[in-house]
Amino acid sequence: MVPAVIDSKSLQEKMLNAIDNYQNVSGSYRAILTPIGVDETVEFEVQQGKNPRSHVKVLNNTKAELIKETAFDGEFYWNVQHNRKTYKKTKASKENGTTAFNKNEPRIYF
Repeated sequence: MVPAVIDSKSLQEKMLNAIDNYQNVSGSYRAILTPIGVDETVEFEVQQGKNPRSHVKVLNNTKAELIKETAFDGEFYWNVQHNRKTYKKTKASKENGTTAFNKNEPRIYF
């Protein structure tokens, strides 16, 4: 279990590498970027293993509105842009074998 109080660099590192350390992860964080007018809360949950799934919500705290959501159910990805009233559903590809990640290189997850 992650301690309730943790420095931001350690937290970012744990979040970035969560796939390497956990089977199930959930949480939230708030991003405040005053110079560009961003105040958002990100809520997330990820489950790996036999029944992988994920769900992420991004809320605009200034306007008190849900901006976007992404979800994965093991077969499909959904990307809903609430503020633009659009969505996209994509079938996930099934890979044979495993993928190795280099912890020292940036990774992007959708």
